[in-house]
Amino acid sequence: APAFHGPAAWVIVGGLLALVATLRWLHDEGLREAGNAHAHMIDVMFHDTLTHLPNRHAFVGTLEALGGKAAPARAVLRIDLEQFSLLNDTLGRAAGDDVLKAVARELQSEVSAPKQVARAGADDFLVLLTGEGALDAEAVAAGIVARLETRRTVGERAVHLTAHVGVATTSPGEDAGAETLLQRADQALLLAKKAGRRRIATLRTAASENPTERAFEIAQSLHTATDRGEISNVYQPILDLRTGRIVKAEALARWTHPRLGAVGPGEFIPVAEATGTIHAIGDWVLRTAAAQLVAWRAQGMSDFRVSVNHSPVQFREDDDGTHPCLKVLAEVGAPADGLVVEITEGVILDADAATRRRLTALRATGVRLSLDDFGTGYSSIGALHSFEIDALKIDRRFVHGLARGSKEYVLCDSIIRMAHALGLSVVAEGIETEQQLELLRAMGCDQGQGYFLGRPMQAAALTALLAAQLTSTPT
Repeated sequence: APAFHGPAAWVIVGGLLALVATLRWLHDEGLREAGNAHAHMIDVMFHDTLTHLPNRHAFVGTLEALGGKAAPARAVLRIDLEQFSLLNDTLGRAAGDDVLKAVARELQSEVSAPKQVARAGADDFLVLLTGEGALDAEAVAAGIVARLETRRTVGERAVHLTAHVGVATTSPGEDAGAETLLQRADQALLLAKKAGRRRIATLRTAASENPTERAFEIAQSLHTATDRGEISNVYQPILDLRTGRIVKAEALARWTHPRLGAVGPGEFIPVAEATGTIHAIGDWVLRTAAAQLVAWRAQGMSDFRVSVNHSPVQFREDDDGTHPCLKVLAEVGAPADGLVVEITEGVILDADAATRRRLTALRATGVRLSLDDFGTGYSSIGALHSFEIDALKIDRRFVHGLARGSKEYVLCDSIIRMAHALGLSVVAEGIETEQQLELLRAMGCDQGQGYFLGRPMQAAALTALLAAQLTSTPT
């Protein structure tokens, strides 16, 4: 055969090399396209296309990976936006999508690490907290509700969202499955919705326990909890920040179930409100606190006061006669000026003419009214104008992040100045550090409570502190 050489040969070789390069490029491009298609498929499988958050499938995977006997403490928050479909139908789907994307961003901003935020459905979101963060799940839920209710503008319309949150928690090492935790969160959300507007409910359940059975047992047992002596009061001291003296205590209900053990108020109070047993429990807490007030006054604490929470359900269903608080005070011989009734924004929002009459009559006897969790709702300022309130309590969410120059600092300072201008005293909740205490004191905050100043304690322990205070100088 003739030798393969000359210009023609080089042309052939060049063509072959070009063909090989083309084939390699086509092969690589095919691999790239296949890889991109696979990545897109994975992204669609595990992420929500609108908000780009992980979806429920990805959330469950993360939750399952955290299981086992060495599992950290975990909390799952199920968040449901109320009446979102009405907003969507009224303002249009594009506006609804913008709101959902904004909510996704706000949830990621509100929840500190370690966490995962996911979108589970049209207007349902999930939040996972682990480790130390899970211990503050209820506080996180309260912050989320407050953040979502902040006024926002959609198009040319002002919009306020309303949310319910169900919280399910586990202890470290509790090997609860992912679906079990999600089922608990669903059950807690149902309890929160039954309890009314802007509600949070929590379920703390052992992994081996059916959450439906637990919820049923709690609801049934609450009917006789006071008769069986399972409800008790603890008292958290409230200090005058100018003198350092304990001037008041908040009565807090605790429930020890014979089989379930300690059941937290975040779990049983919403159930009590939904079933109507809140009336018996609230009356017992008030009666016990009033009797304790009489004992403290008799021991020389002449100006001491006791603060008691009054559920919105109690206000809605109390009759138009003498307020039950006054009946209880008369029966135990407690002075009206020693009682502070703490009401929530829900009482104000749902107040009808009868409720307004009861509040006015109650305050006329000397009982003081305090607006709890001030700053978490958009109508709190209107409440100060519409009702005769003696004091307001700055929500712990604003105290938690308090530092000089922070947004919380500006908010707390503004609330204190406004309250004083209206002739109201101010109580700061959730004081946990000396820095928070000193900043609030410098702002002129009147009173404070929190773990740094004193944890909730039995009446005997607080009695000892008050007795020592009678003979000591302020600290």
